[in-house]
Amino acid sequence: MTWNDIVSEWVIPSLVTIAGGALTALLALAVRYLERRLRIDIPERTERALDGVAQDAVAYAEQLGRKAVREARPRPVGNALLEASLEYAQAEIRRRRLPELGRDELVRLIESRLGHENALRPSPTSNGASERTTPVPTGGES
Repeated sequence: MTWNDIVSEWVIPSLVTIAGGALTALLALAVRYLERRLRIDIPERTERALDGVAQDAVAYAEQLGRKAVREARPRPVGNALLEASLEYAQAEIRRRRLPELGRDELVRLIESRLGHENALRPSPTSNGASERTTPVPTGGES
């Protein structure tokens, strides 16, 4: 038996078996790392995107109110604005291909955004002025 025979029959198959096992172990570690990394990043991106949709929905509802005032129509309030924001948010979620949220979850998300927006604005009574109790007439009334 020559060295070539020994190498080809014993050494090479042994090295291939050892290298194959090591590569399999390294591949398994790489897959676990990527799996862990993707599970962390995807929900954070989705959360940021949903928060952006909620902010956009609030801005849309506010714009509807401003437009109504400009056109001398009654300003929508309460449920009308919430429904408009919900419709906008649902359409945006579908358009951006984000995970669908239930109505209650969307309401909670939008209302939490409203709370943040209102917390940033000074209230009309924060400077000591009294709160207006009489309705403001619109251009359509005489």
